[in-house]
Amino acid sequence: MFPVSVVIPTFNSDGLIVQTLRSVLAQTLPPAEVIVVDDGSTDDTEQLVRAFPVRYCRVENGGPSKARNVGVALANSEWIAFCDHDDLWRPTYLERFAAHMRPASFYGFANWVDIIGDVWTAQEKFSAAPEGFFAEPEQPFYRHLLDFVPVWPSATLIRKDFFDSLGGFDPRFSRFATEDLDFTLRCNEHAPAVVMHEALVGIRRHQGNYSYGLIRKLLSDSTILEWARDQHRLGRTLRPEIDRVIIKRRLWALNEAFQNGDTATVRDIAALLPSATIPAKARVKIALAKSRIVPGALLRTLFGSPRLDQPPGKGKYDATPATQH
Repeated sequence: MFPVSVVIPTFNSDGLIVQTLRSVLAQTLPPAEVIVVDDGSTDDTEQLVRAFPVRYCRVENGGPSKARNVGVALANSEWIAFCDHDDLWRPTYLERFAAHMRPASFYGFANWVDIIGDVWTAQEKFSAAPEGFFAEPEQPFYRHLLDFVPVWPSATLIRKDFFDSLGGFDPRFSRFATEDLDFTLRCNEHAPAVVMHEALVGIRRHQGNYSYGLIRKLLSDSTILEWARDQHRLGRTLRPEIDRVIIKRRLWALNEAFQNGDTATVRDIAALLPSATIPAKARVKIALAKSRIVPGALLRTLFGSPRLDQPPGKGKYDATPATQH
């Protein structure tokens, strides 16, 4: 017996939620309950959800982290499985995950693939892991997660009492592009995590994804990592490594913003970087952005077109996403 409550945060998902619910309810190991937390939708989400045998709860819009916390508080099972409203599970996902669990297990994460359109791609996330990432499964993954994060909320299971001991998701990050990173790091201060290498989860990629936009993601990561460096138990012991990763991400974001002709964001990111950490090429880009003489259109002509993974027409980027997700 492996009782699982599935928690699904959702917002304006009338084009996605039906397929997600069908995948959750079609599990060969049926969940004990499915809890959908509607984060203030203004479309037909509620009507569509209520057609399924699930628990529906509506809350004031506050972001997915807060919605997940509400769902866990309502859950009656020993185990919690998260599934975002736009992601899908293969029918054997819960059954196979349960087979990996042991009496002392408290948390685990599974492999996954992207879904583009309706196609499950073949490239598994774990295959991109750096060498040695999974070499010490009895040790916390915290240090490894600073450079590579294969953990996705829709591919995690966690025991409810462990979730409660961590304090759940931190709502201060609920509107960040990578809002789950802080929680993922805190989970992985503990070991051993259960790792399921089978890719039975599909992450649907579309312009509505909260993590859409590389610059926004990089800046979100950097801000959360600063918090982790100062507040997490393991983060405080890894300050030099975390500072290295923060600088790396901000320089990456600066280069992307420059190539997109977004001089305002280049200037904003430059203000966050210690001068001693800025390489010569980046200094030139910052100088051009600060000159206010070279227009963004000319920069794009000189240095390339905007990246395809940037949201079109969004203007200036920010460390946090728009007010609604």
